[in-house]
Amino acid sequence: MLLNASLYGSLMVTLTVLLHAAGTTLWLKGLQKLSKSHPHLLATTKSHFLVLTTTALIVVFLHLAEITLWAAAYHAIPEVEVILSWPDAIYFSMVTFTTLGYGDIVLTGDTRLLTGIQSINGIILSGWSTAMLFMVIETIWKQDFNLTDNQKNQKNQKSQKQP
Repeated sequence: MLLNASLYGSLMVTLTVLLHAAGTTLWLKGLQKLSKSHPHLLATTKSHFLVLTTTALIVVFLHLAEITLWAAAYHAIPEVEVILSWPDAIYFSMVTFTTLGYGDIVLTGDTRLLTGIQSINGIILSGWSTAMLFMVIETIWKQDFNLTDNQKNQKNQKSQKQP
């Protein structure tokens, strides 16, 4: 039934958004707390490398957890008859979440709606991760060059005035 697929999809989107929100919030709050209590620890190239690498790994693991949640749903829903094993569920979920969509496993009937919902979910969460990673990079960049937004705008205006 289409209503069931919509409800399953809504539940999965809610769960994955909550997971992503918790993971990214905890990481960013931790970085904020560390930068306030020990600002010198985040002032070196080595620490920048560590922060960027850890941030990237955290979002990758968050996405893998979200993909696994969707895989569990596909594996548990009786109407999803084409996914017969846990590895197939993980594979299908990853291909759908990333919008790669090979098409070698295709849901039938009303459960097809879940693939579209998961794809939209994956796009949104991937964009969220990209924005967070960019914010961390921009914060480090501003810190390295001691630039505030006003200073950056002034430098940009000066460079635009010069021929």
